[in-house]
Amino acid sequence: MVYEEAGPNFAQVKVIAEKIPLVLPPREGALLKARFRRALNGASADTQ
Repeated sequence: MVYEEAGPNFAQVKVIAEKIPLVLPPREGALLKARFRRALNGASADTQ
């Protein structure tokens, strides 16, 4: 949208400040290994 219009542009963004719940990442080794392999090799990592 910004690049479609000529001239100076202005965008106003309103953000609501709210406390979101803290979510800790998983600590299970097998899950982390599988997720890492999928990130490197794509979906084919599950079949190896």
